[in-house]
Amino acid sequence: MSKFLFFLFIATLAFIRVDAQNAQQHTHFMFNQLVYNPAYAGYDNSVHINALYRQQWTGIEGAPALLTFSAHSPLNVGNSNAGFFIANDVMGAQRTTHIHLAYAYRKILNFGNISFGLSAGLFQHRLDGSMLRAPQGNYESSVNHNDDYLPNSQVSALAPEVNTGIYLTVKSLQVGVSANNIIGSKTLFNNPNTDTRISFARYYTTSLMYFQQLGKKFTLIPSALLKTDFLHYQTDFSLILQYKDNFYIGSSFRGNVPESIDAASILLGVIVFKNLRIGYSYDISLSALNNVNNGSHEIFAGYRISLKDIVKPGKAIYNPRFL
Repeated sequence: MSKFLFFLFIATLAFIRVDAQNAQQHTHFMFNQLVYNPAYAGYDNSVHINALYRQQWTGIEGAPALLTFSAHSPLNVGNSNAGFFIANDVMGAQRTTHIHLAYAYRKILNFGNISFGLSAGLFQHRLDGSMLRAPQGNYESSVNHNDDYLPNSQVSALAPEVNTGIYLTVKSLQVGVSANNIIGSKTLFNNPNTDTRISFARYYTTSLMYFQQLGKKFTLIPSALLKTDFLHYQTDFSLILQYKDNFYIGSSFRGNVPESIDAASILLGVIVFKNLRIGYSYDISLSALNNVNNGSHEIFAGYRISLKDIVKPGKAIYNPRFL
């Protein structure tokens, strides 16, 4: 096991060079980890189809909105797993759309299993310059920022993106580590006078999730997520209490030091037919923005198909000719 932990440590440090953090943020991170960590694909030998919509800081014009869709499954060929995700992130005048294909190789160990994952794709970065206003701009009859670096209309650019990660499952414990945007992607907007280049920094995540049975009916699920560019750190802590396969209730807290405290959340969810999970969360702002917004809303839907339930052992029928 020490060799695997050493490899996990080296893989985390291999890509350290950061400028700023641009990680997606959502409260249902524990059920939607493929967008952070490609090694999560097919981790429990099941097919997962997930969708999430988040409206952050309602009441503020141009507040962030996030929509993600993902699916992943074992391939049952050479311990391989595959998946994909689409994420559309809107914040004010800018919109970023990510499309990724993911692959994970799972190694079964005596104490659990470990997966090594890689995802690659493209993202489109769009900037609507007509929504911006500059101090020296002229906006009487048309949009003219009088700034060579600000576009006067909508512009867009494409760039490649690569994520990598490791996901370890030991009985009821799940641990994931990932490095995102490891190639340090940049987008180039062609303006009439000066090209504008925007860099997207590498960032890293570490996730923890544990399932603790409380009798026959309840399961306690603590989880945590750390996102960092090694200049800034953001943590999410969550605690969910699930009753059988029927419903769950929980709470979460985002922040680890006074400067990073962002929100406290309430999570509610129902599980339909043991396969469909529908969840809702409401974030109460604890930062300086709490006086100018009405909180954040998030809806999550996840459908799970266990391959163990599909492929069941058949009844043995003996042929008397070979007895």
